[in-house]
Amino acid sequence: MGKKASPKKKSSTSWTHVPASEDVLYERPRHDQHYIVQVSPVTWPFLGFTQRVPATTAIFDIRSKIIAQHGGSVTDVTLYKDEVLPRNALTDLAASLSSVDFVPIHTGDAVQDSVVHICYDFPPHKGDCPLLLTPPNDLKIEAHAAAAEMKGRSRLTGTPVPGLSPTCQPRKEVKPESRFQNTKGARTSSYLQRGLPPVAS
Repeated sequence: MGKKASPKKKSSTSWTHVPASEDVLYERPRHDQHYIVQVSPVTWPFLGFTQRVPATTAIFDIRSKIIAQHGGSVTDVTLYKDEVLPRNALTDLAASLSSVDFVPIHTGDAVQDSVVHICYDFPPHKGDCPLLLTPPNDLKIEAHAAAAEMKGRSRLTGTPVPGLSPTCQPRKEVKPESRFQNTKGARTSSYLQRGLPPVAS
């Protein structure tokens, strides 16, 4: 019998090792990672605020803080990242801050937190209250001038000013001459009652 042929050994060069990719597919935020969020409205900048929050904070929570800042008077609030542009609108309220591609004002490290900016805007209030739709009373400069003139005239004539309480009504001015004449007449009558001749002034 002939010898069986031994199987050929595979060449070691037929398989090439491919190194694993070092690109990070998903970076899970650290539990201690925080953002310093600077929130500013398009109008009324005094209502803006800055707060340090965890990186896992949802956009909905930031929106709730904004509504609370306005006392609950606004509801239709639109949030924008970095600046007010249609492409920067934060429509996914369930997304966390760490998942939003902010342009950081400062990139945080192990010591300092990252600072991000959020703007917001809302439509004006539309109401049908008659009190809000009624034009205001005549509060022009002419009205103030007319009121001042009426008050000055009432001081000379002694007529009451409409709208003022009796204790606030202006008193009638007495001229110095009439005051002196009244005093002189009272003094003369006093001397006559005593039987004395009046004293010449």
